Amino acid sequence: MNRDELFRLLRCPLDGGEFLSGSGKLQCRTCRYTAPIEDGIVSLLGPEDEEARRELAIREQEYRQELPRLRREDLLDMVPTMAALQLSGSEVVLELGAGSGRYTREIARSSAGVIAVDFSRRGLLQIARAGMDNVLPVQSDIARLGVAPNAFQRLLSTLTSNLPDRKPLYRLAAAAGGRFVFSTHHYGWNARFRGVEKTGRYAGSGIYRHFFTADELRNEAAAFFNHVEVRPIGAVLPGTGRLGLPVERFSGLLDRLPGVRHFGDLLLGVAERPLSPLPD
Repeated sequence: MNRDELFRLLRCPLDGGEFLSGSGKLQCRTCRYTAPIEDGIVSLLGPEDEEARRELAIREQEYRQELPRLRREDLLDMVPTMAALQLSGSEVVLELGAGSGRYTREIARSSAGVIAVDFSRRGLLQIARAGMDNVLPVQSDIARLGVAPNAFQRLLSTLTSNLPDRKPLYRLAAAAGGRFVFSTHHYGWNARFRGVEKTGRYAGSGIYRHFFTADELRNEAAAFFNHVEVRPIGAVLPGTGRLGLPVERFSGLLDRLPGVRHFGDLLLGVAERPLSPLPD
């Protein structure tokens, strides 16, 4: 898909109307709301609340640096997450919380098109500068984003546990259609051994985060979807890293072991078949 085709999948955040594309902007057919397009990025960002302003300022600082090369440790979550997406090359993907494109680049290679959404302009600039013709970067708060209903075959959102309120995310994913793949922090054995509080903020940045058990995450998503699967990923036994062992190789094996998998630091969820009607 090219960007003109991806433009047509966006909807006005005010009245849900379709957009007309013009020179350097999108304009709603009905209410004439205008979304500027600068440096290849569509801006749908509206007023943010205090929590969003805090995270935006921090993310803008983080994304001053170019996205580093993938480390071996990145494979702990990327490999199972990409596998869960089950991309064949024909899917249109909505990526919510794209950051500076760690997943976007991989998804673009294996799909027909990607709308990559984040509220950090610096992160989206890195995506835009990568020159991927089938990727449309969109600056927006997830709660404000509007898309064409049932227009996407796949949706991805990583570390949704950084959102204080995840209901808008589930509602958007359910309305957009397709297979929704998402991840959160896991309140597993590693977190418990470290004495991590389930709900709190990162030291230094102050960004919100919550650690889920598998049952908690499954029940939360089941309020919006008929079918939800949740499993721990990224299992690493204590001390493995210090020994210099290739943790990314062992992790995939450990994730399959019923007891050891609880050492996984993340939970990976897959949700399908949205409820109708969706809850308020």
